Amino acid sequence: MKKQWLLLLTSVALLGACQQPADDKAADQSTAQTEEQAKQEATITVQPLEGEAETKQVSFQEGDKVMDVLKANFDVEEDKGFVTSINDVSQDEGNKVFWMYYVNGEMAPKGADQTDLQAGDNVEFKLEKIETGSESEAA
Repeated sequence: MKKQWLLLLTSVALLGACQQPADDKAADQSTAQTEEQAKQEATITVQPLEGEAETKQVSFQEGDKVMDVLKANFDVEEDKGFVTSINDVSQDEGNKVFWMYYVNGEMAPKGADQTDLQAGDNVEFKLEKIETGSESEAA
């Protein structure tokens, strides 16, 4: 009887040792793939009035706002959702020079803090002089 118990215990131990361990590596890879799929890319260009434009390929996650991604990649100051300075280049309200931004060639209808960034978007921040009707007529 002792031999049978010993044989049974040995068999159970051998079978247990032959099992494959839990596949934590596969679970980690699956999680990494899901996180990687959640990351998306877009292009942001900053163009001051004078000097070279700076363009960056940026990564972000679905639901991120233009402002958040801009701040993560450039030195930005803002006031109530409107950009006032990028990389130490400030707008000049007295001379009617403002940071304007465009998404895929179209002027954005909302502030950068309200606009969702989409995969593949081409966002351009341009420092522009705004001319009013009276200034155009005087020229």
